[in-house]
Amino acid sequence: MRKTVNLFLCSCLFTISFLVKPQHAWAQEKELVVYESADAMPYYKDGQAALKNDIQANLVYPKLAIAQGISGEVLVSFVVDETGGLTEFEIIKSIDLECDIAAIKAIHSTERKWVPGMKDGRNVNVYATARVKFDLPKAKTAVTYASTPPKYKDGEEALFKLIQSKVIYPPKAIDQGLQGKVFVKFIVDSTGHLSDFEILQGVGTECNKEAIRAILLTDGDWIPGNHEGKNVNTYVTLPVQYKVLRVE
Repeated sequence: MRKTVNLFLCSCLFTISFLVKPQHAWAQEKELVVYESADAMPYYKDGQAALKNDIQANLVYPKLAIAQGISGEVLVSFVVDETGGLTEFEIIKSIDLECDIAAIKAIHSTERKWVPGMKDGRNVNVYATARVKFDLPKAKTAVTYASTPPKYKDGEEALFKLIQSKVIYPPKAIDQGLQGKVFVKFIVDSTGHLSDFEILQGVGTECNKEAIRAILLTDGDWIPGNHEGKNVNTYVTLPVQYKVLRVE
């Protein structure tokens, strides 16, 4: 079943809400007549090449998706309404929920640069589609040893305390009795940011994902490793503990 995601912008706060509803429900609520084709189809004012560039330029690749190695292409259907506005977003091809949302936001950023479709001499609502590519950044090179290793700004104890306090134990993993340590390898780069995550030892897909998400919360709060007087990209490995607490 395809997912329909409607996007509303609040002009003062620039917040975005996503509502998932069957397509027929929106038709009943809004009585929106949308055409599959028209005498003149809607088009992007600056052309297809510019549309592709503008979408990619406004695309914010979710950090967690990058950390998980999620890439690919999201195909989105939407309506170019009679004013040139964009609405009724629908994910035709998905790669990840966060990437899907990012794709819709990027497409929506091109609103008001569309020329609406025309039928029988008047502007009408017409369906259109766009593809949004998520290409993983090139892997960084790093050293396994630095004379001064990278460290969390508040110290190791605070680091582990923060990560464990932010980890959400997936309910499904609890139900299945999954527990143990997830060992996550990643790079602390020369600016103190984190990248190139790898699961060395896991405790199930959801636990692994949650471990990466918790570690990502420390992004930018690291003092980079230093070797021979120069900040360097350095590999770090951290364990994230999952333990089922049983009530007797």
